[in-house]
Amino acid sequence: MSTLPRTSPALRISAITIRLHSRRSLRSITFSINEIQRDDNWVQLGQDSLTATFTPPLNISTPDHLKLELNARLLRIGPKAIAEMDQVLDIHVGELLHNHADQPGQRELKETYGKVEVIILLWNKAATISQSNTITGTIAGTSSDYGESANLVPTTEDVLYVCPRFRILLIGKTGVGKSSLINETFGVRDALVSDFAPGQADIETEIFSEKNPQFVLHDSRGFEPGEEGSFQTVRDFIQTRDKMLALKDKLHAIWVCMAIPVSGGRLLEIGLEELFHLKNEGALGDVPMIAVFTKFDELVVREDRRHDADLSEEELSELAEKAFERECLEPFRTKVGHQIPYNAVSTQEGYESTLTDLIRVTFENVQHHFGPEASIVTAIAQKASSIVKIEGCIAVGRLRMLSNIGIVKYAILD
Repeated sequence: MSTLPRTSPALRISAITIRLHSRRSLRSITFSINEIQRDDNWVQLGQDSLTATFTPPLNISTPDHLKLELNARLLRIGPKAIAEMDQVLDIHVGELLHNHADQPGQRELKETYGKVEVIILLWNKAATISQSNTITGTIAGTSSDYGESANLVPTTEDVLYVCPRFRILLIGKTGVGKSSLINETFGVRDALVSDFAPGQADIETEIFSEKNPQFVLHDSRGFEPGEEGSFQTVRDFIQTRDKMLALKDKLHAIWVCMAIPVSGGRLLEIGLEELFHLKNEGALGDVPMIAVFTKFDELVVREDRRHDADLSEEELSELAEKAFERECLEPFRTKVGHQIPYNAVSTQEGYESTLTDLIRVTFENVQHHFGPEASIVTAIAQKASSIVKIEGCIAVGRLRMLSNIGIVKYAILD
């Protein structure tokens, strides 16, 4: 029995958006693959648009057939009754592969069917597979063997195709310690500002570092006095990123950085309280927002100076934690409620556990809101917690359900 290698294009769909170019309101969509109906969550983008994201992406190949059943209604005009409309779209994957299989990477594919526009966010990668010349039927792992196994993302490399970088937004005014926080948690402690080009804080700018290719940073200077448009800019940026279809383009976490006011002063700067309220109300989408209280070490030093007794490290730490709860956490919860996760941190030597706690809270929230791919990339990108890295390995293992988790573990821990 001989085995002949052949190359089969692997196409994966990350999201589908349906938009009507007519006076109709799109109400619902039923999506089927090879006559097997799926139970997807279609999100309303507007009266004329619905979108669904797939995590992990859908694996499809040449023989597959996609069917979209649309239900819409005519918008009421004066006394006229609302007219229902049903339309069925048939999409043959073979045609998509024929036109796009030679284009690796992720991109948007737009097709128009009358007054219906279909936007498919897809990526493909040529996969070499072996097929016996005496075997008939399907090949495991392709969507011709459609089922749960067809939707698994098999390797760390494939996870990075879907979401190559952990995307984080930092909010906070100058001097709260954002740069040192990023340096310590993402392993670029020797980097200078010049390593991040450009150095100026422009929230739309993607800031990369050669020292860690798995993360991308957006920076906001916070809401400085006299900058009336800065709050609007931050709010619009978060909302725009939330509506993006590709997981790689969405914000995966927001750290709102505030220095602990050890000498009194304002805890929440102008605009932050309103931003937290918008998050609680759901106006900023799914991205987890975490309140990060920086410079916890200064609070410890203050408590040490206030007490003449020779206190142990444990006693001093307990006093500082009580002071933090009394002076920061209680006023914070009074103003914004209990929904926003938080952490008190310091980048000084001896406070590494505070950074570990922050990474864990971030990892768990990313996993909850975005699923395994984004959380795995979070685990890869961060350099503060070995435990989170191990949990990232386990997440890959759950996706793969294969015995070679050791290879994936090495790729993440490297």
